Amino acid sequence: MDAAKQEFLKEFGEHYGYPNTPKTIDQIRATEFNRLQDLVYLDHAGATLYSELQMESIFGDLTSKVYGNPHSQSDSSSATLEIVKDARQQGLSFIQVLDYCNASPKDYKCIFTFGATAALKLVGEAFPWSCDSTFMYTMENHNSVLGIREKVLSNHSLQCAAVRHNGILVCTITVQVINKFSLSISLTSFRYALGQGAASIAVDIEENEAPGVSGENIAMKISPHQVQRRKVAGLLEGKPDGHVYNLFAFPSECNFSGLRFDLDLVKIIKEHSSRDLGISSVCKNGQWMVLIDAAKGCATMPPDLSKYPADFVSISFYKLFGYPTGLGALIVRNDSAKLLKKTYFSGGTVAASIADIDFIKRREGIEELFEDGTVSFLSIASVRHGFKILRSLTASAISRHTKSLALYTRKMLLALRHHNGSNVCILYGHQSSMELCYEMGPIVSFNLKRPDGSWYGYREVEKLASLSGIQLRTGCFCNPGACAKYLGLSHLDLLSNTEAGHVCWDDHDVINGKPTGAVRVSFGYMSTYEEAKKFIDFVASSFVSSQNDICHGNQLEGIEKGSPDTGCHLKSITIYPIKSCGGFCSRSWPLSKNALATSSTTPFPVTSSSLSPPRMDGFSLSTNIYGQILGAKFIVGWKEEEVQVRRSGLGRAAVA
Repeated sequence: MDAAKQEFLKEFGEHYGYPNTPKTIDQIRATEFNRLQDLVYLDHAGATLYSELQMESIFGDLTSKVYGNPHSQSDSSSATLEIVKDARQQGLSFIQVLDYCNASPKDYKCIFTFGATAALKLVGEAFPWSCDSTFMYTMENHNSVLGIREKVLSNHSLQCAAVRHNGILVCTITVQVINKFSLSISLTSFRYALGQGAASIAVDIEENEAPGVSGENIAMKISPHQVQRRKVAGLLEGKPDGHVYNLFAFPSECNFSGLRFDLDLVKIIKEHSSRDLGISSVCKNGQWMVLIDAAKGCATMPPDLSKYPADFVSISFYKLFGYPTGLGALIVRNDSAKLLKKTYFSGGTVAASIADIDFIKRREGIEELFEDGTVSFLSIASVRHGFKILRSLTASAISRHTKSLALYTRKMLLALRHHNGSNVCILYGHQSSMELCYEMGPIVSFNLKRPDGSWYGYREVEKLASLSGIQLRTGCFCNPGACAKYLGLSHLDLLSNTEAGHVCWDDHDVINGKPTGAVRVSFGYMSTYEEAKKFIDFVASSFVSSQNDICHGNQLEGIEKGSPDTGCHLKSITIYPIKSCGGFCSRSWPLSKNALATSSTTPFPVTSSSLSPPRMDGFSLSTNIYGQILGAKFIVGWKEEEVQVRRSGLGRAAVA
């Protein structure tokens, strides 16, 4: 064992590697993830990996049993129906969905959906919105949660389904929680207007070191950033026909930064009126309900619904254990489910219907009412094998293991310095503070800087990482609110970037000197120290400028006799063959008559990788100081290529 790993284990050994479980992390990797070999997979927030043992068990089930449509009455169909029922709560010997979130079947039901997004969409479409309803959500939310906003703003039990935006109301509000029952609020500015209709408010939640409810104090700050309403011509403020219901949505863990939200938010929101929360100016009355998007956070810290009685929780199974994809669930409180308004009906959701007259009788069971068509019963039958793995390791041990890797990675990235002492890495999260990392999940989100303070493009980081056998993710991760918040992008910046052609997943990683997204690495239950170490070494070798990269060699003179003395002398040359990567610097270089002297026996240095890029066997350079052009002729194998590199080229040459 090398000294670096010994140092890591000295600090994190108590939490790393599942020391008190049947299998250690090394045994898990050797027996269940042999396919990874030298590949470093660090995108578990996007999709975690399935175990080979897990898939063997699933395949064994599918090849030894007969599964029938659970809507049929045959023996195989009846057996399949029982498997689906068991999957909702708890089987005879294994954890299932409700049990994983410590939700009693007396209080909650599990509705299977086609992913977490479908679960969120179900809430948005069926929630009992009215003119006086308010949808409040944290800035750190996935686009799938933000999409509920469109339902709020276009719904008109309120007659504004076809009304379009013709402005934006932007207000800055500061809310300081004073005690358990009251908030102070001050409205500072308005910029745009959307009009009337159901309100939609994005908020920031900032938690202090002692979050949650404690006596008479709420150690929390709530800062709404935006109030939105659809403008409805001729709409008068009306009185609600009945109860008014409001919805507050937040993620258990931000998929951009890894920040974990205090689940005491559930109680704070549900137990206080709009007046107590300080938002009575936009939400006059009504009952608050709470939605937790646990698609990311559930993998390492599932919400305990016996302590935090949220009304709705969305989860995704491939985020938990890799397989199956295309399957999620909405965990819903029984009393909250009764308030949802279902319009569409399908096979399986009705007890009776008549084709040629307006008559349907809907099923009364919550699951039956909202699961349109035949559920994905083969996928549902597979989830128990994934839960079996989580049970053997335990969620708490997985959380400690992954958190130790994330904390180590943050610590090492923050320690990186360029030759001039400037920081290499800017981390995004809760104040980027090491003291607050206990609130962070297994995500590390960051951008990299050059010695002069300019940004490396995150897409270049991703491309180089891929060449080095490291799989990670870059961009905004479908979380535009967190992205704008942590990168300091204003509305004007975002609109300007869009007008410039920037869209999700493109290569416009830096615009007007600001990054448009970030680099994200995330860890799963099977991640290892070696993977984290390889990633750190990759960043250090590719993006950290050392003293050796600075050229202070002797002046190189090669001006021909009779040539005009321009006063410019070639002092040093640094070649940057790949954009945003470190350069190759020469302290001395002999000059030929018209260009830099080269030797075909000395190949041009290139980045080595598992993809084995073509080797340059020789090259020659020519310079045009007046046209600011560097000409390059290089030989790849037997083929000779010739290029000219200008300032705007993919590569660049720095001449001092």
